[in-house]
Amino acid sequence: MGLHFAIVGIGLLPASLIAGFLWGAVGQAAPFVLGGCLAMFASIAVFLVLHMKLAATE
Repeated sequence: MGLHFAIVGIGLLPASLIAGFLWGAVGQAAPFVLGGCLAMFASIAVFLVLHMKLAATE
């Protein structure tokens, strides 16, 4: 549990810097659009991995 929170904490610093840069350079919606795109990419990746694992067990 401590390792999880350590990784999350370490990831928050660059995430905040990137979000701040996007907010200032592109616009207010940019960090949220990037977050949505990354969430969609992660959802597709999880779906593909689970699909491949299911296909391998059949």
